[in-house]
Amino acid sequence: LDTIRDTVPVPKYVHIVRYDTIHDTADGKPIHLPIPIGRYLFTDDSTYRMEVEGYNVQANSIEVYPRTVTQTVIQRVGVPGKPKRWGIGVSAGAALTPEGVKPYLGVGVQYNLIVF
Repeated sequence: LDTIRDTVPVPKYVHIVRYDTIHDTADGKPIHLPIPIGRYLFTDDSTYRMEVEGYNVQANSIEVYPRTVTQTVIQRVGVPGKPKRWGIGVSAGAALTPEGVKPYLGVGVQYNLIVF
């Protein structure tokens, strides 16, 4: 349930459809009061159109034109391809030399068995 409060609209178009009469008495004398029965058209900046009619007002029709905003969002997402297996990298470890096992540090071509 939502409540929208707005100012009282001013009719843009008034058309008197007919007159009706109220019969009453004042000081024992009958009086007849003419009451205009009008049709009123309310519009405001293309957001609504309301048509009302009568002394005890009746709404004939109401049309609401809500303002909508369309927003398009484009997001580019990279698709992962095949992982590269071959590369050039730094190696460190132990090497077997004629003098025995020695530490080794070098650069070489490598094939990646596990990619993380």
